[in-house]
Amino acid sequence: MLFPLAFFKYYGFIAENLNAILPSMEHKEAEKSEKDNFMTDYGVSIFIAFDDDFMNRYIIIYGPTGKSVSPERIGGAEAGCMKTMKILREAGFCIILLEKPVRKKSLLSYVARLLYTWMRLVTLLFMHRKATLHIVGCYRELMYVEWAFILTAKVLSHKTVYDIRNGDMIKEYEKRGNLYKHGMLSLLKRNDSVLCQGIDYVRFIEDKLGKPALYYPNYIQDRFTIGGYPKREMQQCRLVYFGRIVPAKNIDVMLEICHILHERGISPTLDLIGGCSDAYKQELETNILKAGISGKVRFWGRKDVGEFFPYLRTCHFFLFPSNNYREGHSNSLTEAMGCGIVPVVSNVGFNRQVVDDDRLVISEADNAVMYANVIFGIWISGGWESYSRKMYFRVIANFTEKSARETLLEAYQ
Repeated sequence: MLFPLAFFKYYGFIAENLNAILPSMEHKEAEKSEKDNFMTDYGVSIFIAFDDDFMNRYIIIYGPTGKSVSPERIGGAEAGCMKTMKILREAGFCIILLEKPVRKKSLLSYVARLLYTWMRLVTLLFMHRKATLHIVGCYRELMYVEWAFILTAKVLSHKTVYDIRNGDMIKEYEKRGNLYKHGMLSLLKRNDSVLCQGIDYVRFIEDKLGKPALYYPNYIQDRFTIGGYPKREMQQCRLVYFGRIVPAKNIDVMLEICHILHERGISPTLDLIGGCSDAYKQELETNILKAGISGKVRFWGRKDVGEFFPYLRTCHFFLFPSNNYREGHSNSLTEAMGCGIVPVVSNVGFNRQVVDDDRLVISEADNAVMYANVIFGIWISGGWESYSRKMYFRVIANFTEKSARETLLEAYQ
């Protein structure tokens, strides 16, 4: 580790090789500034500022934004990272993104990309002496990498923020050995601020370390709460799911729910919105034919939420039978509830905390009959609007962009 640190401290080398080692970055504030125009990387101006206040506004974010994966694999982690960057930019910070490498082929090439990313981090930490390092944490095997990145920043006297994502941090801690446990607690302890996607994480950190942490759940953006509670027609039951269309989300269970309700006389529609591989879509279409619900299911493909948001305000039930071990606080779940859609979800990740209604949480993720029973009971009883309003106002009270912004900026005070 000492050799690269010594090597990259020479600014002449950094200047000569900046285009090769510096990530592309959006820098709105710098574009308006008359600061020194130092270099251009991928057509974006980069400025080096020398006054203390301006240099304090730099944040280096190490996290996923989906640049290294196929569209069908882009999900909540990437969306959450992008929303965090948006809030920080709007608050006047200058964001430098270090895209988290994704393992695609050999372990050796993956390790090489991690080392390359660490070298870029060292360079940026030297260039921006008062920048804060913000890590979107994925822990597990990557905990050791994240620990090394944080240690590097601390050795160079930088502040760090650790943003815990996904829903299996405590489960991983409990099932792994003493080396992992010690490393995870050391990682959490070294950071100046820790952001937690689930309230359980806040309690865990307070219990293990006696250290305060900030509850930073996913949220619905302000632009999607304009217009108040959306009333809708009740002639036909509309089921919807939006997110990654992959087996771990139990898409087959959704099709079976639609089939059961169709057999019971409700005859719902089901919209599946999200990226999907051609092979998996073909498999699902075959299952649709077998279930006899052709014409009831519609694939939208991958869309930005703004493109289908108006349609969400006409839907009735959000299906989320995910059995994904790493499920955390789903962006889709929050956005669906914020549109007044009643969610019926599996008991994984933070679903129960977010929904806060035991009737809507199914204990057996793969049991389509249990989901169908809940939907059927709510629909025929005429109680749908009561549940809809409850979900909508829960989001307005707990999961808004305003509250998320306040928490995130508190981590940087």
